Amino acid sequence: MKKGAFRGLFRLDSWWLRLANQTYDLIMTNLLWLLSALPLVTLGMAKLYSLYGISQWRFSKDYELLVSFRQAWRRYWRIGLSLSALDLGFRGLCLFNLYLVLGQTSWPFLAYKVLIVQVYLLTDLFLFYLYPLALREELTWRERLQTALYS
Repeated sequence: MKKGAFRGLFRLDSWWLRLANQTYDLIMTNLLWLLSALPLVTLGMAKLYSLYGISQWRFSKDYELLVSFRQAWRRYWRIGLSLSALDLGFRGLCLFNLYLVLGQTSWPFLAYKVLIVQVYLLTDLFLFYLYPLALREELTWRERLQTALYS
């Protein structure tokens, strides 16, 4: 083994330090998402921040985590609150309907339970497509909802 083989390993631009920095950024992004999603009202903003932060991280060489977090919260808080209300409203309605017929075992109620679970999963898929579309500012709400529904 050469004498200076490990010297290049500890330089600031070495591949493993860049990988460690990227791993740290992803862990911190997930931690910020978790802390900001603890109050359920801010769930939409937390999801939008994660999408915004990861897109900034992928396409930028000089990515700063907290600056990106602050920019996303200032820029998308209205859209995030609207999406939170939509998300929690759909999910709450489905879970409330499921709770109402939870103890029933007759065939019509079982079919209704299956229908509620299907609506819940379709809502989840719809919102999965809607959150990235919310970052596109050139679209109106109607266009965002139509695109998420047709995707």
